[in-house]
Amino acid sequence: MKYFKPVAFVLLALFSIQLLSAQETNEDQLSLNEGTLDNQFEYVIQKSNNYQDYKVIKKTWLYALKAHTMDSLKAIQSDLKNTQATVDSQAKEISDLKNNLTSTQSTLDFTNKEKDSMSLFGIQMS
Repeated sequence: MKYFKPVAFVLLALFSIQLLSAQETNEDQLSLNEGTLDNQFEYVIQKSNNYQDYKVIKKTWLYALKAHTMDSLKAIQSDLKNTQATVDSQAKEISDLKNNLTSTQSTLDFTNKEKDSMSLFGIQMS
């Protein structure tokens, strides 16, 4: 019982420090120039001022957020174009392989037919 109060106090202090540091890291994650677009929008919403029922946002923040959004959209569009080019080349390759398979199959059928038949005086007999 004599040691319970100091141990409880130390544990309470450690948990309090941990909770405070966790809150600071969450605040550090929200930034206008870093992180995901969602975090950037959240930063603008949290840091903007209130006027009656409206949010007042600095124009520089809006322009920065617009630039980051446009950059992200351009990157996504570039990724989409690259993926579409890959899909198109794979579709062409599949088509070529199907044509090659058809040609090979017809050659195989002709060879099997020729092998199974017998020639008598130059006339093929089945």
